[in-house]
Amino acid sequence: MQGPEKFRPRSAWAPWNYDSELLAFRSRLGVTVDVETLRLCLTDKSYAAFVVDVGDATGPIDNRELAETGRRSSEAYICGFLRKFYPRLPEEWIACVKDRLLSDSDLAHVGAHLGMTDILLYTLEEAQPAGESRLLPQVTGPPSLNSIATSFLAVVGALANDQQAAHLFIRDFILTRLLHLEFCADFDFPLQEDPFSLLEGVLRSQKRGPPEARLQRQSSMNTLLACYQVGIYSDCQLVGEAPGETIEIAEKEATLQALRNLFGIHDSRPPLPLSGAYIPVDGLPPNPSLSDYISASL
Repeated sequence: MQGPEKFRPRSAWAPWNYDSELLAFRSRLGVTVDVETLRLCLTDKSYAAFVVDVGDATGPIDNRELAETGRRSSEAYICGFLRKFYPRLPEEWIACVKDRLLSDSDLAHVGAHLGMTDILLYTLEEAQPAGESRLLPQVTGPPSLNSIATSFLAVVGALANDQQAAHLFIRDFILTRLLHLEFCADFDFPLQEDPFSLLEGVLRSQKRGPPEARLQRQSSMNTLLACYQVGIYSDCQLVGEAPGETIEIAEKEATLQALRNLFGIHDSRPPLPLSGAYIPVDGLPPNPSLSDYISASL
């Protein structure tokens, strides 16, 4: 049998003009970066090791330095943005969101949809030691997620001299991922396994009474379809409710829902301002940490 067709990059198909592809990519991004800098952003370290002699280089030969700058800028803006619009969200939970948005898989997802995989300069082989053959090997597979993510962050780093342009780029292409992610399901937030002590601290920090769990309704007890609904109350006011197949599960889910309501990340929350005019978020202090909330309950 002949088997599947071997991998061929887009550059193997005519017509192909790399300089034209760079200009088209820049237009898709809507940024003002010179072509040579953009070429550097798309030069992976695996490719540079074959085509550039490190001893003769007078500047950066690949995108790693720009990517580090881009990561720092992205981390600062994402954290500031979340602090501004979710001021009660624990700092550790903000870090979870930031880490997910800047993960290789999420950044590669965005970069691939922008066509970055077609113009990324990379190889899948390591360069030979000095004195041996340094012929550029044939590309036999798609780039790694890390290579795409690094190139994407390098583009952010190339924009870092213009803070507003860099922040708008981060908002438009990274923070918009939050439209497709659920705060309630897609993030492994700390203390979700034992949320009651955290809820006590959050309520105390708001000068409210301790949480009380009450069974609101139940049905189909002693069957496989049993359902219990538990509500969490503070000062006789409902702060969260949820169903579950047992009372314990329902109480835990109701506690988590109460936390989401108090932190402002419930399902019916208003949308984030991910379009329109630039919103500066510099100079915002960190949100309360989990330890701050828990110590308030003691």
